[in-house]
Amino acid sequence: MKELGYILVNTVRNLDLAVSSIIDKHKYNMGLVIAFAGIVSTELSSYCMQIALGKFNFDIFVGSISSIIYNTLIFYTSYIIITYAICKIFKGKGKFLEFSRVIGWVFLPLIIVGLLFDLYALIYYLMVTYPSIALIMKAIILIVVYGVIYQIYLSTRIAVRLLKEVMGMSKKRAIIVFWISVVPLFIIFDVIF
Repeated sequence: MKELGYILVNTVRNLDLAVSSIIDKHKYNMGLVIAFAGIVSTELSSYCMQIALGKFNFDIFVGSISSIIYNTLIFYTSYIIITYAICKIFKGKGKFLEFSRVIGWVFLPLIIVGLLFDLYALIYYLMVTYPSIALIMKAIILIVVYGVIYQIYLSTRIAVRLLKEVMGMSKKRAIIVFWISVVPLFIIFDVIF
């Protein structure tokens, strides 16, 4: 757990050093945990928004826990297969097992995105409850939106670096592969979630 904290701090300070640490120390299995946590945290943030709006139903939430896990596994598996296939089309040289374990680290910023969405839900609740502080809350919402955009940027950088290292691709090809693989995944994510 101490190493995970080291990686989180280095992700903010020096992204390339953090990715090198992941690859050099073979923290492959932790990538699966990170991917699962990232996807689930963004899914659970919608329930925080429901709580803030006063429309939360605990019975529906309990019933949907299994579907959240199932959908997360479908999304992650789809991400691995689509990205690996596109890597192979672009002449990537890595092995599937190593790729599938490492690529989970791309979802590390999604954990923070989920927390930012939760913060947004809290701010929205405060704006509705206390209209006098709406201007301050709108400024904080802008900061939250910037944070989400920055986390997407970090996710892109992590993915490109991992594709370069694990699949033996040039930086240009890695960027193209990442963005080509993300488009179908947004469609899948929209359909299953």
